[in-house]
Amino acid sequence: MKAARSRQELVGMDDRMRADIGISRGEALFESKRAAWDLETPADSSRRSRTETRSF
Repeated sequence: MKAARSRQELVGMDDRMRADIGISRGEALFESKRAAWDLETPADSSRRSRTETRSF
């Protein structure tokens, strides 16, 4: 459950701290609402959708 704890910590950070790591307030809120078992990153999702839609 480290992911869930980390996501909650993002929400608790002030704007300056989030800016230092490149996360907006909206992104932090979005992350905090994700399920604890949802470990896929947006990059993983994008990569998967590109490979699934390819036609050879």
